[in-house]
Amino acid sequence: MYPTIQIPFEFTPFSVMSKTEAKEYYEWFLSIIPQRIELLQEYVELSGSHVQLDFSQDSLISLWEWFIPRIEQKKKTIEEIKEELDLVPDWMRPEVEQNVLKFSRDTETQIIDIGIYFSSVLIHSSNKLKWVVINKPRNHVDVNQPLLAGTGKIRLNPIRVVDVCTARALNDVGNINMLSDLYVWWREKLLNH
Repeated sequence: MYPTIQIPFEFTPFSVMSKTEAKEYYEWFLSIIPQRIELLQEYVELSGSHVQLDFSQDSLISLWEWFIPRIEQKKKTIEEIKEELDLVPDWMRPEVEQNVLKFSRDTETQIIDIGIYFSSVLIHSSNKLKWVVINKPRNHVDVNQPLLAGTGKIRLNPIRVVDVCTARALNDVGNINMLSDLYVWWREKLLNH
């Protein structure tokens, strides 16, 4: 079983976090980055893989190739589907009703850790990249979440990017370059826009 992430305080959803709560979460998140990368490396090695998380672009290819066959899904409960249905407009209900699968807890945690590693590879590539948090506007999709920023206004939520890539990988299993390609794309956007 993959090591879970334990938040040492009561977690408030990002959309309703106060500025103080967002700062506390942000500082805690930054503090666990080295540990989460180390746990990911240990888990990869325990699986028998020789992937080295050396913060290189090539390591993203090896890591993604390792991760793809380990993506697990499980059925959502009736309660989870009902909760989702309560949150969406009527025109989206058929799609929610058809989407009965979600990632397993292990996969969700690996997505977070791979997102952390992905962002760390970007940060190691340029001293112009750094972690930030935005508190406004309150309706921003990434409000109060740790994001990567570069020289312009573009911000990256690396965990969201890896989550989307993981969903795409279910249909594009052979694309071991997906994360590396996104590294190139996001590095360009963060440093030049």
